Order: sequence, then C-alpha cells, then structure tokens
Amino acid sequence: MMMTTMIAALSLAAQSPAQQAVAKNGGDAATQPAPEKKICRDVMVTGSIMPGRRICRTAKEWQATDQANGDAFEAARYSRNRSWTKSPGLD
Repeated sequence: MMMTTMIAALSLAAQSPAQQAVAKNGGDAATQPAPEKKICRDVMVTGSIMPGRRICRTAKEWQATDQANGDAFEAARYSRNRSWTKSPGLD
C-alpha cells in the first residue's frame, strides 16, 4: 500500500504544471479559458522627476479606468465653467 502511494506521488511530481491542472480539474487544457491578454502603458507621475511607471491591465480594466478618468475630467470641466458663469451676489 505504501509503495503504491509513493509511486502515485512520484508520477504526479513528474507531470508538468499544465498536466497537473488538467488532472486536478478533470478537463482538457484546450477547454480551459485562456487568460486575458495584458496591455501595458507608460504612465507619467505628476510632480515627479522620475520617468514614470509601467502599468499592465486587461482591456476591460483599461476601459473602466479610461471611463472613470473621462468622467472625472468632465466633472472638473463642468464645475470650472460653471463657477465662471456665476455672478457675485446672485446665489
């Protein structure tokens, strides 16, 4: 019994990580969804003399980030334009 357990443990250790994942999940590696591709961007840091940072995210994460940045820009632009149109004492 102990010898059988040892042989099974050694055969699992000899498998590649991909084979172990297939054996563990009970499925074919081709049916597993591929991880999303990462897109990297160089981002400048305001107020720093260092060159910047490289940030890697998926396409969905970049889309959400760009949407949030656009919303923040529009809110700042709207509040700035609105403050210029106010006349003093008419609040």
